[in-house]
Amino acid sequence: MAKSSIRVDILIPLYYNDGTEIEDEKFATINDILIDRFKGYTQYNGDIQGSWRSNSGIQYTDKHKQISVICFDTRVNRIFFKQFKKQLEELLNQESIFITAIKNVVQM
Repeated sequence: MAKSSIRVDILIPLYYNDGTEIEDEKFATINDILIDRFKGYTQYNGDIQGSWRSNSGIQYTDKHKQISVICFDTRVNRIFFKQFKKQLEELLNQESIFITAIKNVVQM
C-alpha cells in the first residue's frame, strides 16, 4: 500500500515584528534544514500579505514568502513540523508562525 502524502505550507515573515528586515542568513538556515530533511521544497516569493490579532490584542500586518514541502504523511513528519514551528518562532523572533497541512496530495 502506498503511503499518503501531505503538502505543508509555511508562511515565513520577511520582517521582524518591529519592522526590520530578517537577515538572509536566517533564510539560509531554513533552507538548509528543509533540504537536509526533505531533499527539496518550493518557495513562492509573490506578494503574500496578511493581518492577524494576537491573544494579547496586538494586531500585526505581515509580508511573507511561502514555502511548501510535499512529504509522506507520517507521525515522524508531523512531529518534525510541530517542532519546526517552534524553532522558526524562536529563530525569527515571532509570536507565531502559520503552518498548514493538506492531506492526500497526489504526486505524479
